[in-house]
Amino acid sequence: MGQAQLRRLTNELPKDTRDFIARFEADLDPSITQDQRYEFRITLVPKLGPKGEADTALTFVRESELTPEEKRTLEGLGKSGRVVVREQTWPVASAGLVKPAIAAKKIEEKVPFKIGVHHVVRAWKKLGCRPPHGSAHPERTDEKYCVYDEPHKDYLFTSVFVDKVAREMKTESNFEDFTGLKPVSK
Repeated sequence: MGQAQLRRLTNELPKDTRDFIARFEADLDPSITQDQRYEFRITLVPKLGPKGEADTALTFVRESELTPEEKRTLEGLGKSGRVVVREQTWPVASAGLVKPAIAAKKIEEKVPFKIGVHHVVRAWKKLGCRPPHGSAHPERTDEKYCVYDEPHKDYLFTSVFVDKVAREMKTESNFEDFTGLKPVSK
């Protein structure tokens, strides 16, 4: 199909449909839409015939976003149906990763000793999971334990790191061997 024919067919679509397609494609990353493999197909089926009682227009709303007055109004409606909306999980940068102070708290929850950030520092040095401060290549980490957060120029630790360090600090003798410090009981 030629570009001119595609434009002509697109222009024959209802405005709401054209707007929907434009918004859909505008939300995509340009690396996707410019890729030769990208293809967007939509099949539009016109509904013909009279509208009857079985036809219903639906508007999806989140109950948590309704005002108390809107909730009362909806409760009082006669003919109504229910639509369950599953909450969408949005991508979150660095999900599941923690900063050193939080790593210390999580480790402390698993061991019988007090844990501070200085213990986390000794732990990452012992495990060699990140380069030293001021490294020319801060991104060279063992991503199983730690990742470099470039925008914030700091390091974040994984749950695997927390679990590993907690195992290494479980007993007094292991704690001393691992950190070189005497443990302080909680």
